[in-house]
Amino acid sequence: MADTLPRLSVVIPLYKEEDNVERLVDELHAALETYPGEFELVLVDDGSNARTRELLLESRSNRGDHIMVNSHKRNLGQTQAMQTGLQAARGDVIAIQFTGISWSDVTKLSGQSMPGAGS
Repeated sequence: MADTLPRLSVVIPLYKEEDNVERLVDELHAALETYPGEFELVLVDDGSNARTRELLLESRSNRGDHIMVNSHKRNLGQTQAMQTGLQAARGDVIAIQFTGISWSDVTKLSGQSMPGAGS
């Protein structure tokens, strides 16, 4: 069945989100881990402090290669962060997720109710 489902990329631009990185990755990962196809998280740090990048890389190390981390050396703005993520994304379907939006919104892309997808 996974062969017929599109590969899903979720692009997430981040700026000064060090206090939210762990929760963001945990909740989004939990919401998508029941997606029966392949998925990836494309996290783009838009020139935040070193701690944000460190936490993103730690999440990748803990969760796996389906988490991609891209970083800008300085803040270039949300539009450029989205563009960086879109260029890095390898999915057939690409969603852009902003911080502060319910993670369950992303799960609607699969057309299924997925356990663990909280609001």
